[in-house]
Amino acid sequence: MTTGKALNGKPYAGNPHVRFDEGEVASVATPRRGSLLYNMRTQIAVAATCLVAACAATPPKAGTGAGCTWIDIGGKDVEGRGWSDTELPFDRIPKRFAKSLPRVWGNGTSSTGEFFEFESDTTSVSVQTEFANRGFGENNFNSCACVGTDLYVFDAERGDWRWAAAAGHYVRWGKNVEYQLVDKLPPQVRRFRLYLPLRNRLASLKLGVDAASKTKLIPPRKEKPVVYYGTSIIHGAFNIRPGLALTSRLERMVKRPFVNLGFSGGARLDLAAATMLAELDAAVYVCDPYHNLSPDLIRHNFEAFFDELCSKRPTTPVLLVGAPPVLNGWLRPDVSRNDEEKTRLFAELSKKVAARHANFRYLPGQDLYGSDEVSMDGVHPNDEAFAHMAAILAPIISDLVGKEIYVCFDNYRRGRYNMISSSDGGKTWKDRTAELHLPKGIRHGTVIAVPQQEKDALTKRFQN
Repeated sequence: MTTGKALNGKPYAGNPHVRFDEGEVASVATPRRGSLLYNMRTQIAVAATCLVAACAATPPKAGTGAGCTWIDIGGKDVEGRGWSDTELPFDRIPKRFAKSLPRVWGNGTSSTGEFFEFESDTTSVSVQTEFANRGFGENNFNSCACVGTDLYVFDAERGDWRWAAAAGHYVRWGKNVEYQLVDKLPPQVRRFRLYLPLRNRLASLKLGVDAASKTKLIPPRKEKPVVYYGTSIIHGAFNIRPGLALTSRLERMVKRPFVNLGFSGGARLDLAAATMLAELDAAVYVCDPYHNLSPDLIRHNFEAFFDELCSKRPTTPVLLVGAPPVLNGWLRPDVSRNDEEKTRLFAELSKKVAARHANFRYLPGQDLYGSDEVSMDGVHPNDEAFAHMAAILAPIISDLVGKEIYVCFDNYRRGRYNMISSSDGGKTWKDRTAELHLPKGIRHGTVIAVPQQEKDALTKRFQN
């Protein structure tokens, strides 16, 4: 490996803490003619790249050498994948959809919404990535969201996942790019979760932990996922890091696996897309295509798409989510009229579909963003708006998923507790023991829910 030398004159490539096997990095993306800044974009982008490189904090050195062990992560280790027959291990959809859904296939190879979990007493966490494509520098994905990873740690006292670290702006496209996310952690067993990049096609991934640590990968959950189909908004555009994508936020709130099928520019309610979605045995389908549709596309595609999906999965809830109008559209009467017609068509056609399919629901969504000051371009929400969306959608999706029943019991012969769950009122049960974490040696106890203040008082009383 090479370290510390400039690669093709790029200022960020000489950073000694970011390692490349290949002496090349991606150039600034070719500007699109649709951009208002077409004539100046290259100059502005180069200047911005230099500014970021000059101002970014120095990243920590990747853990290498005898003190670090590298663990290969494969598709079977990752949660958030709907299909196992993909071309590369972290692709979201199989290549067999490339001909029938070319717009979808072009965006379906990113690892959006995927993550893996591991339990370890390591004091540091490092990452090594290799990408199959060179795309970089899009208007709506920053470097961390595009090619970086995002680390969370489970806080047992709070009972939820908390952010720990993310790849900074020093991360760029390349082969075997290594960087460290955290180090100097007090040595104790923790449960970690690493979210994968939102945009670029990930070819390989390695996790770096202390060589002396005890580390085990946690298998993905086996429950039916919530399948979320949508536009670049769902794909993760304008998220500052992968763990803040809408489906990732919702997964932590709903506590249910999600499959992210957000496709930038590709959520056009194609009939083939409905057939694709129906291949997945989902707990709920959420469809959020508003900003990829024109009034004509809605008239042509809407009913056929939802008739197909609802009829192929008649017992699975299908939730259509509308959207706020273009936030600065009030300045353009033509834009406002277009939004008004789309919203009217969504409402009218939803009534028709709902009359034919009992599993169809419609959420208008005009207030999903919470403000008209939460977007860079009037369409894509920022992280503040994503938080507002998640707060509205999480309880709705939770109700559609249904209430899960959990039973914990003392498996006396094996000297441990087991856990099973049912999502159909006790008709069928699943073994969930692998997800149960209790103090070592606990026996003959009863697991009950108590108010937070009561828990705090008991903890304080018996902390010694």
